[in-house]
Amino acid sequence: MKYKRHLVVSIILLLVLGCGNGKTKIVDYYYIFDYVDFDNNRNRIDGKNVLMCNPAFKNDPFVKDLKYVEWNDSVIIATTTNGHFIIEANSNGLCCGCGNETKGPFTLNELNNFKNKNDFQHIDKIKLD
Repeated sequence: MKYKRHLVVSIILLLVLGCGNGKTKIVDYYYIFDYVDFDNNRNRIDGKNVLMCNPAFKNDPFVKDLKYVEWNDSVIIATTTNGHFIIEANSNGLCCGCGNETKGPFTLNELNNFKNKNDFQHIDKIKLD
């Protein structure tokens, strides 16, 4: 009887803990979330692989359907199913709530021109499913 109770409690804990939303930290409070229900403006969405701030401010960058992300101290490049997006640091750097803008979508050719013009070198990158 004691064994069965322990087994039931273990299964419940695994189910509860396994249902959490995974996230990967990029820089400052920028994260990639496996799934989100709402965008920064509190609109209901079905977002998978989403780059956003946590906590999120109304005008912070929000990019969903990520396939690939690369970044350095001043630029985040997000490749999605709908093109490429660039988030550039302002005078405050790459930070949440400080006015960083999302630019795009760009074509691959436009993205490569940006990288060449700005001598972009990533310090890290992530490929998503």
